Amino acid sequence: MAHLTGNLVGLLDALDIEKAMFVGHDWGGLVVWQMPLLHDRVAWVVGVNTPFIPRLPMAPIEVFRMLVGEDHYIVQFQQADAPEAMLSRDIPNLFTSMMRSGVSPRDRGRGRRHRHHRRGLGVRARAGRPEARHGSARRSRPGRLRRRLHRDRVHRRAELVSQLRPQLGGHPRTGWRSHRRTALAMVVAEWDPVLVPALAEGMPELIDDLEMHQLDGCGHWTPSERPDDLNALLTDWLTRRFLP
Repeated sequence: MAHLTGNLVGLLDALDIEKAMFVGHDWGGLVVWQMPLLHDRVAWVVGVNTPFIPRLPMAPIEVFRMLVGEDHYIVQFQQADAPEAMLSRDIPNLFTSMMRSGVSPRDRGRGRRHRHHRRGLGVRARAGRPEARHGSARRSRPGRLRRRLHRDRVHRRAELVSQLRPQLGGHPRTGWRSHRRTALAMVVAEWDPVLVPALAEGMPELIDDLEMHQLDGCGHWTPSERPDDLNALLTDWLTRRFLP
């Protein structure tokens, strides 16, 4: 994790920026939540869908194995070559199958998921969106998919800073220091079936001065599914907190 956060600090150095606001979604959220623990180059942190994870009793990959078994993609991605061979068969279809709009738990339970996924970021609409075409084209280049999977493997093998460095002080479970100089916000999505809002419910007890928000009717891919709403929320937060 020190290397992953160090990459972001290197970007600040390259752009000659002293401090920045970091917004992270999904696996990027894991990284940005750890930034203030290792670096003093952070002005604000916003987690999108991804909550802050307290110190774990074991290595993260072992937790995934225990909870979801060897067949889950997080565990299978630790293998070499096999995931690349499977995913590279049809990369455009991979994107349209994976990046879909949110569906209410009630509709998922009634088996209506496929029809509802055709809305918004659904199979038909999503395939023609510029970001989907761009992502598919990039991953189709030789070696790009392997590089992307290697980055995921680094994420999942890396110990979280809150697990490795409890000596940072602050909360006994998280290792958080006093962050009066760092503003923190968490945005959850009502219909995210993976990073469900309940995962973030305990965060106010772990982090002082945390502002919480929820986007109703939104699924996992918040930055693509609801970009205008997310930007409006962030703009409002920054204006209220930091502008005179």
